[in-house]
Amino acid sequence: LSDYPNVVVYPRGGANPVDNDDRADYYDTLHYGAGIVGINTSAMIEAGIQDRPVFTIVDSSFDDTQTGTLHFRYLLPENGGHLQHATSLDEHTRQLSATLDDGLAPSAQMFTKTFVRPHGLDVAATPRLVAALEALADTTPRGSVTLPPHLWPLRAGLWTLAVLLLAGDRKRLRQRWHHYSMAAWHYYKTRRKPVRKWRQRLEKVARKTRKRSGAGGAVL
Repeated sequence: LSDYPNVVVYPRGGANPVDNDDRADYYDTLHYGAGIVGINTSAMIEAGIQDRPVFTIVDSSFDDTQTGTLHFRYLLPENGGHLQHATSLDEHTRQLSATLDDGLAPSAQMFTKTFVRPHGLDVAATPRLVAALEALADTTPRGSVTLPPHLWPLRAGLWTLAVLLLAGDRKRLRQRWHHYSMAAWHYYKTRRKPVRKWRQRLEKVARKTRKRSGAGGAVL
């Protein structure tokens, strides 16, 4: 990035804002930033709380973390969100230019009022969460519900529809299968050597035990 003036990467190694210094840096980064760009992260909501413009590029390679999630759609403008989303880099740069050069950006105040603090900006969320959990603990769980026989064909139809939908999205299934299989193989490779050493150690102890037992010794 040395060819670009006034461009830096900070923090270079990344940071998890859990201590006071990292939290302060995180807050200042959002507060003083002219715009926030991400794939799908809680920083988009936290930037909206500070009424900062937020941008993303919607791409099929990010389906698992964007459109494939339940919460991503709440950030979109058509659902009351503040996220400016583009489907190409050209559209993305035009959105950035409109904000940085012309100062055009949707306000996130309504999103904060309706999504982040629906009970009022001056109402703390933690006491309401505690009250909801305590109320849930006082409820009596309902017994299991048996599906009536006349709904069995509907259940069979829904299962069939789900199978057809999954079969139609073969590319995504292959990608997920490859991801999980590679993760399993990596775990196996990293754990194989320690497990082998542990097994060899047990076999060595077992051989010594058998020798001692054969010689009339006692094993404690």
